[in-house]
Amino acid sequence: MQDHPREIDETNPAGPVRAASGRTPTRRLPLRRPGVIGESYLLLVFALALVARMLVARFPADAYMGTGLLFDQLGLRIAVGLGMGPTALLPPLYPEYLGLLYRTYGYSHHAVVASHALLGALSATLTGLFVRYVGLGRKYAFLAGVLVALFPQALAQTRHLSPQILVGFLFLVGAFLWLRHRSRPRWFQVTIAGLLFGLAILGRAGLFVPIAAIAVAPRPGSGVVGRRFVLLLLVLSTTVPWMIRNSRLHEEPVLVDSTWAMRLQAATIPGSHHIDYRVPGRGTLYADHMEVLENRLALAEIIGFGLTRPATVVGVWLRRVQDEISFSGWNDAATRDLFPYHGIAYRWAQALMFGTLLTLALAWLILLRGWGERERACAIVVLAFTLLAAVGDGPGDARLYALPFLTVLAMRGAWGLLVLSRVRPFAAGATWSERPFPSGVMLPSRMRVFGWLALCAALWVHGFWHW
Repeated sequence: MQDHPREIDETNPAGPVRAASGRTPTRRLPLRRPGVIGESYLLLVFALALVARMLVARFPADAYMGTGLLFDQLGLRIAVGLGMGPTALLPPLYPEYLGLLYRTYGYSHHAVVASHALLGALSATLTGLFVRYVGLGRKYAFLAGVLVALFPQALAQTRHLSPQILVGFLFLVGAFLWLRHRSRPRWFQVTIAGLLFGLAILGRAGLFVPIAAIAVAPRPGSGVVGRRFVLLLLVLSTTVPWMIRNSRLHEEPVLVDSTWAMRLQAATIPGSHHIDYRVPGRGTLYADHMEVLENRLALAEIIGFGLTRPATVVGVWLRRVQDEISFSGWNDAATRDLFPYHGIAYRWAQALMFGTLLTLALAWLILLRGWGERERACAIVVLAFTLLAAVGDGPGDARLYALPFLTVLAMRGAWGLLVLSRVRPFAAGATWSERPFPSGVMLPSRMRVFGWLALCAALWVHGFWHW
């Protein structure tokens, strides 16, 4: 079993295929495990992503938009030693992160945005490495890293006081460790992945959905069930202490935060009110139970609205899915910040890059039906984040969480299309000396090719229509 990146002959990635002429191309043997020097091109990806984000970081967005004010004030409380205070308004990870930065570098939003740039550059580099462990060559890994490094929506998100970049990085590292080995991960990787997944939930409670999905995704080999159990146990051991703290504070069961139902209400019921966040004062000693009461009332209103007007709820969810797959590059953290989202260069770059990624990913999933273990897990993660975007979490944030996994599928699709262009499966008299694709990948029929082209055309029309 080969668990490290394997080199594919990119001059003939399909392997030896006998065409109508009877000539069999040569095939390069797999290379040994790539060393640091062999993967040094990822340093270029890191440098490119970091420079691009630092240029954006010169102009930080207004920190007092949306929940940025609350994060900023809670971070200041933690920095001066007051802690989170008697509140559970939002998940604790990002306020603790801001408090650490403020305590180390002083009260500086530039330091926060610079840390976002560093985490974003590491995410782009890790995406390229992920592509290598899927089994593609260095060119595909480099291209994947560049796409994530220069993705316009990810660059713009760097400017906002939002937990998306930190949480997305933790989730990506945990997923990489969990999926790095094709059969079963090592116990050390299971331990680190479980802790990182738990921290990610403490930064965005809705991430328990993709984490559960990636944990139960089919994996070959024996001993996987025990590792799944340990992974979920570590996730619970990281999150349950905070839930116990919140429940004791408000004297009733409270999960990661006490406002999740209010956010779901604002996303589900048209015309519902926005959340009025109230940060505890310096001398506040007792919890304000009004936030828990409002959250309970919001949950009851959601249930009642869903039972009486289910068609309206489904329509709202479908519109949010349309927003998720549209080419708009608007971020959820930007409520009044129009730079750079209304710029024509930003909008065109976002549309072309996101549309291309979706097209190539659909080529792998629909045209070629490529369902390897890691590719299947990436597809499940993308679908889980699309579900989150539909029922509650913001479409912009969910899209950026799913970006690395969508890019992996897109690189697989690009590789598959390259194979099809060279193999010419519909040529008259073509025969095969062996399978042109890995196990689990199906050779497309003409009907499937036409269906994929029609779906891509509809996707591009829809993307620009909701631009």
